[in-house]
Amino acid sequence: MNPDNDEEKTMTKIEVNVFGYDPKWKDGGPHNYFTGKFVYQQICPEDQQFMDTKGNLNLESLEITDEVEIIYNWVSPWVANGGKLFKAEFWKEPDDNFWVVKGNGKPKLSDKAPGTGQFVVERLSPTKLKVTDKNDDTKHYTYAIAVRLFYAEQEEPDKSEGEFFVDDPKITNRGNNRVVR
Repeated sequence: MNPDNDEEKTMTKIEVNVFGYDPKWKDGGPHNYFTGKFVYQQICPEDQQFMDTKGNLNLESLEITDEVEIIYNWVSPWVANGGKLFKAEFWKEPDDNFWVVKGNGKPKLSDKAPGTGQFVVERLSPTKLKVTDKNDDTKHYTYAIAVRLFYAEQEEPDKSEGEFFVDDPKITNRGNNRVVR
């Protein structure tokens, strides 16, 4: 990256391992899914921490002005709940795995990234999700990483009965003076 060359299109790349455990069913209103405990472990770049262990990312305070590509590696292939073992993976439809709202709201499935615009989501595999943030709109977002949980004995095509397992960290784009907590 050359910060002195405005014509050169640059991109900041971040890769994190995401661990999820202890799912609890959340029922009511627009929220019908599992929440739980999540830990984010940044593995790239190694020389500077961008994302904290809660999954928060403040591009303004980090002085990142270019687009950002985030690779989320889901590293909890099995999650235990209520004496049952669930297989956990990103769903086939990329947008179903990344929900986003402006501000501090609670993202829900209907808030999934539209596939174009500020956030573009690609499912690279059942355990790998790529999110590109244009980082050019000075907004603060709450996003949700959503994987699907399936009973261990479920096979295709019964996987459609799986439930979402969701976490909701924050992203603050450049030009915004909000402090992420």
